[in-house]
Amino acid sequence: MVEKGKDKIHFYYPIKTNFMCLQCHGNSSKNIEIATMATLRILHPEDKAVNYDVNGARGVLSISWDKKR
Repeated sequence: MVEKGKDKIHFYYPIKTNFMCLQCHGNSSKNIEIATMATLRILHPEDKAVNYDVNGARGVLSISWDKKR
């Protein structure tokens, strides 16, 4: 989405999960390898960022810049 204001232009693009994301953030029994899950539990024991699915919205990329006159 592009939003053109009086002095600025704003660009927004959704951040969605894809297959690559699911290797660490997918379903622990079908997407994440056992060794990967073990490492994640050691490095990030409090992490709850799992069970995501493909095309799930995770956030928005936002870029703004001044309009050229």
